[in-house]
Amino acid sequence: MNHPAPPSNRRSGRPERLRPLWAALALVMILAPAMQVQAAYVEDPDLGDATVGVLLYLDDGQYCWADVPVTGNTTALCATLGACAQNNVPLNYSMSQYGAYVTSLFGVNAPDDFSWWWELLLWNETSLAWQEAPVGASDLRLRMWENIAWCPNTSAPPLPDPLTRYPWPSFRGNPANTGMAPVPLLGNASANGYTGPGNGPIDSTPAAAHGRIYVSTGGVYNWTSMTYERMPVLWSMATAGSGAYYHRTTSAAGWQVSSPAVGGGRVVIGTSDGKVMAFSMDELAPLWNFSIGASATGVTSSPVICRDTIYVAGGDGLLYGLSLDGRMLWNLSLGGPVYMSTPAISGGRLFVGSDAGVLTCAALNGTFLWNFTSGGKIRSSPAVSGGGVFFGNTVYDGFTAVSSTLFCVEAGNGSQVWNKSMPASTSSPAIAGGRLIIGTNSGANAYDLDGNLLWSHPTPGPVQSSPLIAGDMVIVTENSPNGTMRRLAAADGRELEGYTPKPLQYLFSSPVFTGDLLLYASDNGQLYTAGGPGSSSPKIVSWDIPGNLEPGRKVQVKITIANQGPLTSRDLRLSFMNHRGRLLDDQLNITHLAPGHTIIAVFNWTPKSGENDLWLEVRDWEGDRGGRTRQVLVSGPEPFPAQRSYISLAMFTIAAVVMALIFRKRTGKGGK
Repeated sequence: MNHPAPPSNRRSGRPERLRPLWAALALVMILAPAMQVQAAYVEDPDLGDATVGVLLYLDDGQYCWADVPVTGNTTALCATLGACAQNNVPLNYSMSQYGAYVTSLFGVNAPDDFSWWWELLLWNETSLAWQEAPVGASDLRLRMWENIAWCPNTSAPPLPDPLTRYPWPSFRGNPANTGMAPVPLLGNASANGYTGPGNGPIDSTPAAAHGRIYVSTGGVYNWTSMTYERMPVLWSMATAGSGAYYHRTTSAAGWQVSSPAVGGGRVVIGTSDGKVMAFSMDELAPLWNFSIGASATGVTSSPVICRDTIYVAGGDGLLYGLSLDGRMLWNLSLGGPVYMSTPAISGGRLFVGSDAGVLTCAALNGTFLWNFTSGGKIRSSPAVSGGGVFFGNTVYDGFTAVSSTLFCVEAGNGSQVWNKSMPASTSSPAIAGGRLIIGTNSGANAYDLDGNLLWSHPTPGPVQSSPLIAGDMVIVTENSPNGTMRRLAAADGRELEGYTPKPLQYLFSSPVFTGDLLLYASDNGQLYTAGGPGSSSPKIVSWDIPGNLEPGRKVQVKITIANQGPLTSRDLRLSFMNHRGRLLDDQLNITHLAPGHTIIAVFNWTPKSGENDLWLEVRDWEGDRGGRTRQVLVSGPEPFPAQRSYISLAMFTIAAVVMALIFRKRTGKGGK
């Protein structure tokens, strides 16, 4: 049986039975780009141990990190839930037609009037900066190794970042002055390297943030001519020991003990000739300086930066609040000059001691709240924990310290809780795990927070610097002619190891730990690094990827790796992968790459469509003790977009033609 011929198309004269073919081709042309985008992000089941970094941050210095396992479909909301579960951080959020809205973190609720809110930030690997996320938490899909942060929008951007996850931004590491590292110290603290500013003694304490170290040197004094040959200088250097060193003269003369503070995009330091100076974070470009009133000692206290205010106490007996651009917002009389005592901040209050023996408490706007008279000079920096303020005073006979008392007073009203006599001390307490550690002229003492002595560790010389607590370890430095760094067990004070830097000199600078580096400095002018997992991470300095890439054609990728840090690296594993975590070649192992040495790693790569991001991961291959470093080699548009487009279009076209022919065969029988 013959079917009648189909009617003609009035406009083209083509048979109506050709419409399915042209319609299919048109559909392919319209959908091909969208289908290609989907193909570029097909979920890869072989993700291994891929993670994303999540920072949960409060602007009073409370924060935590989590590495959350990622799949190809992980949203920022899912990662945030995982981070809060890892760290036992309370989280509340609500869902609406606009997606997820975080209402509370750490038990801190965003106000209903939207005067501030919890903001989601995404780390930009190109500009190396936190940026506002382009979409909400429930819509932002994360790729492996990306980093996000939550913080009050009033404190953005937070100081912790992927370059320095655990910064040490001020003298005691955090606004409350607890001297506690957020992560434990791994490895041997005695595995030392050094870098040499070499500009006189270093008596201040280093700071570290955003991948850089900041340290103040005291200058070179000629005792014959009684003049300075080189002035005191503030230094900026990369934590990896590579890259440019920057330095700026800070003072005309004098003993430099004020430690740098980092925050608000700047580095701030006090000087012995009575200035507070601010510089840019990277190259130390001068921003401004502020002069305090007349004083014999200038600024020996260290600044503290909290939110948008700089707090610093002067030898003129005033506590200052300065804006980030150097304007004085207010000042408050402390009843006597301040020598070394650095303000502590907790619960919206400031605490600082003076040589008049008075501990003063003020609101963050400079309003006086209360004071407490101790009976000796307070040169210790107070530490705040659990509603108590802990500090020591010192009684002098002339210039000789003869005795000290350790105090605990109520943060709310200044009433005394307890006091304990101890050997003479100018050290500031460190507090963690229910223990208070403080240095004395006889060694180091540990107390519980009720003032009971737990242990005492004697040292040949005085511990006049302030201790560091990192996990189950205590680090102290001994201020004697052959100054020694000592690592003690926090539980019982046993000495686990000691290291005496050479050339022999006094150690007055306090140790700090950033999670990557243990840092301490000597009067010999050197800055020492020890024990941190990232202290000798090799740096990827260059890579060579051939041009004219074609899918399916094997090429060699050459990556130059150098150890520019101060220490010999541990055994390391190199993994060359795409952004979904799939290995593109066999892993390479490197054994003990020495400082200053370079190797070239060669990987084979057969490009394929959708592989537009290449990564190299460097990690410790003996248990990942040292963490990992990831470097983006290529990220962005396809290296061969035209080939992929043509291949994809050809495949869809062939499929459409086949479908159209089948359709024609089924519907066009007997059409002649």
